[in-house]
Amino acid sequence: MAKKDFQISIKLVGLGGQGVVTAASILARAAFKAGYWSQAMPFFGVERTGTPVEAYVRIGQQPIRNRQKLDRPDILLVNDAKLLISKEIGQILTLVNQPKDNLSKDGVIYYDSKSIALAQLGKDLAIGLLGGLAASWPEISRKAWLEALTEHFNDEALTKANIKVFQGNFDLVDKIIKH
Repeated sequence: MAKKDFQISIKLVGLGGQGVVTAASILARAAFKAGYWSQAMPFFGVERTGTPVEAYVRIGQQPIRNRQKLDRPDILLVNDAKLLISKEIGQILTLVNQPKDNLSKDGVIYYDSKSIALAQLGKDLAIGLLGGLAASWPEISRKAWLEALTEHFNDEALTKANIKVFQGNFDLVDKIIKH
């Protein structure tokens, strides 16, 4: 990210209750810890469990003033494969939580984040998308990710469980990329 005017846009998509807004907040915090300017913005209609939710993150080397909705993000993270819209595929990278498949195809990485989250947290949560992102887009250091996760959760057991989900997804996506 050597360009002075560097800015990257990331869109997270999921269902209410999956922690999409939380994941966006942690992503922005990790980017900040890594020395970038960042912002996270939730976007949702009726706040109900199970309804579609989006959150946007912008990361850059200069202050970020744009607060508009993202339609064509650089990176797209999808926590529920039913919400994937092909015209919104990320221009750099797309990660999709899709149980059953672990593959990389046409710039999209499909992997089973759900199983890892269920095993550790008992819910299909978007935190796994961050582990996948860290493995496939190494612009944010592991140290910054761990600091952001640790600061976000104020309960030690919850922090450890989320770090296990993050690491499990990191390892899975890393394996898919290297395959």
